[in-house]
Amino acid sequence: MQNTLLFLALFFISFLNAQEQQVKINTSKSSVKWMGSQTFKLNKHSGTVDITSGIIKTNGFKIIEGDFIIDMNTIKNTDGKYNEMLVNHLKNEDFFDVEKFPETKLNITKVITSADYEVDVFANLTIKGITNPIRFKGVISWSGKVVKMTTTFIIDRTLWGITYESKGLFSAVKDDIISDAIEFHVEIVWEQDNC
Repeated sequence: MQNTLLFLALFFISFLNAQEQQVKINTSKSSVKWMGSQTFKLNKHSGTVDITSGIIKTNGFKIIEGDFIIDMNTIKNTDGKYNEMLVNHLKNEDFFDVEKFPETKLNITKVITSADYEVDVFANLTIKGITNPIRFKGVISWSGKVVKMTTTFIIDRTLWGITYESKGLFSAVKDDIISDAIEFHVEIVWEQDNC
């Protein structure tokens, strides 16, 4: 019991003594997975896209703010269906127009961290040159100095001008309508030196 109390005391002292610092994320261990689907068919696609750089401001294990760049040329399809055709379509002007807009940017502006290290994140997401505010929940976990934030969130692609086969464009039901929702599962990994 005494050992447990001593550990907890040292643990909280380390947080009180923590200072703000900027750290680069580990891009090889961080990941972005995406999933989209057709509205009226059991037809889902999933894949990945690479984070090329990321810098976050932290205080202990807490994130304060951050900036991330995603390389849209790295879009991959991982479900094994129509791989090359699907990726080429996602890259063209119907969707992300990657030749014109090769990067997507995420700017974290505010993070509220609860006692159990769940986080409420406020951010700006820029796709195809269009910036919209987003908000999502996440969880912070760590092992030694290695820290990870994990989150799953959904965006409405039409807010970023991606309207191809959108349900909002059709007054009648069409079998090939694509859901306006894109789901993302994101893991951000970094090392925290001052903990």
